Amino acid sequence: MLTKEDVKFIFEQAEKMLKDSIDTSNIIAARTNTLITIITGSLIAFISYVITRLKNTDFDHLAFIGIAATAYLFVLAFLAFENTKQTSYLAPGSAPRDLLTNTIFDQAISKEERIIHLYISEYENYQFRIEKNTELNKKRWKRYDSILQALLFLPIGMLIIYLLT
Repeated sequence: MLTKEDVKFIFEQAEKMLKDSIDTSNIIAARTNTLITIITGSLIAFISYVITRLKNTDFDHLAFIGIAATAYLFVLAFLAFENTKQTSYLAPGSAPRDLLTNTIFDQAISKEERIIHLYISEYENYQFRIEKNTELNKKRWKRYDSILQALLFLPIGMLIIYLLT
């Protein structure tokens, strides 16, 4: 029931979605790298503060806050680096051996229908790839959001520790 133009349109839309899922992974990595820069700078500052504080005075509640913040930032840095690890995304395209199957060259399929069958086969594969890539992106976005929120709550946590000690 589908024409060659119909399946070509559907295929192009599937290909756009698949490429978009891969582009989104690059956006997540870039934004996470920005967070890593902020976390690393803060981590260096807190480590320097703790070293200076312990060198010049005895251990006190301000040194404790510095150590707690350093540990907290270290955990955030670890999570952020996890978000930038190489992740296997499913890309557009198929190997020729996957396209040139016996079912495609069945004599019952006309030459005109063959391309339609190839398109349908390919965008069924694309649907699977889109779903897998989207699943990976959701996990990475969730981790990014958690890191961002945790980083924003750091000053509040430090203030609470200060008030409690």
